Amino acid sequence: MTEAQRVKALLESLPSVSAPIDRVAWLNNALATQVTHTETGDSSPSLALAHLQTLQEDVIAATTQVSTQINSLIQAATAAVPKATQQSARVTEEVTSLQAEMHALQLTYHELCVPANPDKVAVSTALAHVYDLAQVKARMQRTRDMLQAIDSWPLFEADIQSYVRDAEYEHAAQRLVDATQSLSHFDANDPHVATQQSLIAKLVQQLVDAASPALADAITARDMDRICSMAQVCDLVHEEERVRTIYFQTRAASVLSAWNDRLSSLDTLEAISHLCTHITELLTEETSVYAPALLGGAPYAAELLTYIWHHLEPAWPPYLQQRDTALPDVVNAMQRIRTAATTWTTQLKGSLSTPRLRLDASRDWRDAILLAFVPYQTQYGSLEHACLQRAWADTQSALAARVDRIWVDTLAKDEAPWSNCATQLLTCLHDQVALAEHVQADALHRMYALTNGDGLPAVASGLSEALYPALNRRLASILDTLRTRYRQHAHTSAPPPADILASDDMEERHDWQLVRAAAPLLGVAKAVETVPLGAARIVTSHTRADDVLLGPSALLTQLECDMDNDLVLQAAQRLLLEFILTAFRQHLEAYGSHGAWSAPPAAVETRVRVPSFSRSPTEGMVHLGEALLNLPRLLEALIEHELSHFAYHVDMLPYAHDDEGATTRSARKSTPRSFSFHDLTQTPAAAAESTTSTTLSSSLDQVLSLWLRSLTRTLLVSFEQDTLPMIVRTPGYDRAQLAADVEYLGTMASALTASSPLLREWAEVLQMSADEAAALPTGSLLRASAAFQAVWPSM
Repeated sequence: MTEAQRVKALLESLPSVSAPIDRVAWLNNALATQVTHTETGDSSPSLALAHLQTLQEDVIAATTQVSTQINSLIQAATAAVPKATQQSARVTEEVTSLQAEMHALQLTYHELCVPANPDKVAVSTALAHVYDLAQVKARMQRTRDMLQAIDSWPLFEADIQSYVRDAEYEHAAQRLVDATQSLSHFDANDPHVATQQSLIAKLVQQLVDAASPALADAITARDMDRICSMAQVCDLVHEEERVRTIYFQTRAASVLSAWNDRLSSLDTLEAISHLCTHITELLTEETSVYAPALLGGAPYAAELLTYIWHHLEPAWPPYLQQRDTALPDVVNAMQRIRTAATTWTTQLKGSLSTPRLRLDASRDWRDAILLAFVPYQTQYGSLEHACLQRAWADTQSALAARVDRIWVDTLAKDEAPWSNCATQLLTCLHDQVALAEHVQADALHRMYALTNGDGLPAVASGLSEALYPALNRRLASILDTLRTRYRQHAHTSAPPPADILASDDMEERHDWQLVRAAAPLLGVAKAVETVPLGAARIVTSHTRADDVLLGPSALLTQLECDMDNDLVLQAAQRLLLEFILTAFRQHLEAYGSHGAWSAPPAAVETRVRVPSFSRSPTEGMVHLGEALLNLPRLLEALIEHELSHFAYHVDMLPYAHDDEGATTRSARKSTPRSFSFHDLTQTPAAAAESTTSTTLSSSLDQVLSLWLRSLTRTLLVSFEQDTLPMIVRTPGYDRAQLAADVEYLGTMASALTASSPLLREWAEVLQMSADEAAALPTGSLLRASAAFQAVWPSM
């Protein structure tokens, strides 16, 4: 910093004094304390005078201090200004001198170009002659070179062939370069020039053909200097592509021959494993020996890696498709290549240096590998759908064998251990659910391995359309088979009809141990409903990372899936209904076959007329009604013990809310489900409990009421559709007695809040006389009912 700059900085640091000072305000402020003393009673003038004198001394001291600072600043400025003036004068003198020298130089140049002095004119002329002579000399030298070239053309071919025979490839290359340059001085359209150019091209080919084996031998022998000299020969004659081809063919020969001769004939996964091993060994040598010494560092070894994948024979891109490789094997192949690619990526890291040999080849080896997987990535949705169907179907044979063992071991004709059967099937069904979760997990792992998350919507669609419905159908089929076999067993092992109807204690015929063992089968549907939750957990826990082959991972983190477990739920509920109603069905079958409702024999006519009364229900029907009324007591303890199972979607029971007699129930609407953070972080056991989504409160009374209604209505439907039509087709049945039985059964059902409009129709039709039936209007609903058509078929 110059003195002038320093002084300027000091002046700028002074406080501004441009604003006027309010002396009156300052004095009033200073005397404020004195006024305070006066107000308190101390009004001595001497005190005020002393205070003013103190203030005057302070002002004088402050003035002196400020004056001293100003003087110091002035002195510093005074000392700095002369120095700054001297420096400015010195710069002015130097600029003036430089201007004078530049002006003199310009005059000298002008005098040389346009001389006014005769002597200087001669000098300028002489310089011009010298320039012309230099041009003439250059032309003569070029002419001499052309003549020498023309003179040497007859010997040109012999010289090149001699160099090639003596393996003096560098001299031959240089001779060809010189000959090519000599032709540049002549007209390219001249026939003789064209002939020489053709000769040069032929000799270049001969040189390259002769030098190529030497280059390959040098590459094999790791002779780096020889490699560079042979490459230089090819570069001189513009055959860089030949160097690149020979280098890659020589270095990759071991891998390519192994793939072509042996590896391609092996199993797909085994062949790819061997190929990756060979490539890793070759790349180790390339990155440690050749690339650092020739190519400029290990990263350039990627050129050789790319060449290998592009030149495999059989070709790599169609290899997997030509072998009709299944999707799991494709994914396994990709995983093995991915593992090797991680090693290759590490090997290709390193610093770069100036290369001695430039190959300038592609280093996109990842794209070369992925070419074989593009068709599978493009068609992943349909391939995964088919793979899921195949994977699930392949498990059917093992399941069938296992279930057959359960049937054979447990379903004997006498005293079949049905409870044991139900327990074993429960384990089997839960194992099937676990198997489905395993198949599901495999599908998600395939998706991430092949698409890195991009195929999440496709795998969700495949699970919802291929796996989940198949799982439900399989489980429902097993439950329905158990129900059918048990019904057959119950039918064949039932006591004689007379004994059944005469027994007044139906409770002893109920197998409540079997019902308790089968109640957990209702929980299978609950387990099925939680299967998509496992898939959502896998998606949520998947760590997003850049794949060594596929690059950045997809951002999809939510799995929307659709699981409809109605088939399993309905099959399990039908099975429990069958187990509970077995004794009641046996009673109805006995009632229909025993003939208690048949017409009594004709009475002997007597002179005394006995009045007729309304019929009472038969003994068998009374026992059935009493058993129905006793059912709530028996069922309550069981439901209380297994409330979580009996309450699961209890509203889906047959006839649970049906007061109109419909025989069908509406299915739940199923929509794709997106799982919350709470769903994905709770334990599997808690998740299974939380998925119980009934529309009703799961209190014991409500669950018991719905099960009683469903049991009663299911029994009545069997009576209405099977027993009654069979009875009325029997000749000679007692219509009045049957009407009494039907009316009694309807009364019992109403007591259980399970009345049936169809049963009321049957009772009303059976109570009609022939005249009343004939008088019934043609358009009446009762005349069009199934009961009327069965009882009065001729009307």
